[in-house]
Amino acid sequence: MHNMKGVSLILSVLLFTVFMSSCANDEQNPSPEDSYSTLMVKADTKSAGMKSISESVEQIILTGNDILWFNETTNEIRFKDNYYLQKSISFYTDIKFYLDDDFLFSTIKVTDINSQIYNSPVLYYNMTENKFYINDGYPEISVLKPQDKIQKARDKNMQAIANEWGKFIRYMKKVNKYKK
Repeated sequence: MHNMKGVSLILSVLLFTVFMSSCANDEQNPSPEDSYSTLMVKADTKSAGMKSISESVEQIILTGNDILWFNETTNEIRFKDNYYLQKSISFYTDIKFYLDDDFLFSTIKVTDINSQIYNSPVLYYNMTENKFYINDGYPEISVLKPQDKIQKARDKNMQAIANEWGKFIRYMKKVNKYKK
């Protein structure tokens, strides 16, 4: 009987060691989806109209730390200070989202005063409500005619970035900044 306790103890220690080494191995080799550590949003200096710069240079305008949450149902993205952010990015048009160095998607920054129609992703700032949205286009489809043709173009553009959009959503969930 005493010998059985020794064997049982050795098996328990062995199983615990195997379990702990597999956990450590998982932490050392995270899946590609889990390996992202930083969301960065960059803007191109050319899109800011900086004529003195001969090449376009991207600079980080905000990080995931500046985001409070993203609501996929409404597409609202809430920053720590929406008003300040709107002022600081007001002269950029092309806003690009990255996870670490991996490019996800590009948006065009628009506000209520824009009169152009965009059928690709936009970072829309509602001036009245002081809210940002990542929408599939601008303006809202309900004010445009013919709606079905415009929505098809927007759906096609969103489908083109579906994998990258999925990475963005998974990242928001991973860092507990996702709402539905």
